[in-house]
Amino acid sequence: MKHIFFILIFFLSILFLPWWVSIILAVIGVAYMGAYMTVFLGGVLLDTLFGTAVPTLFNSAYVYTTLFLLMIMATFAIRRFILE
Repeated sequence: MKHIFFILIFFLSILFLPWWVSIILAVIGVAYMGAYMTVFLGGVLLDTLFGTAVPTLFNSAYVYTTLFLLMIMATFAIRRFILE
């Protein structure tokens, strides 16, 4: 039930709240709930709706997708390091 509630709040924050609220919710979702696919799809949605090419990042329009994917990979690495 709380995972469904998180998905609803996360995607509503993408649509109606500032970008930094979505990033905070993404960190919470990955760190505490393990909502990896939800956060990744949220990054794709953010870039699809609001993404523009950034010249300093090799004209990539996928800033949030890359950020959320790096966050997910870091979480996997940290959890593996802690559990071993």
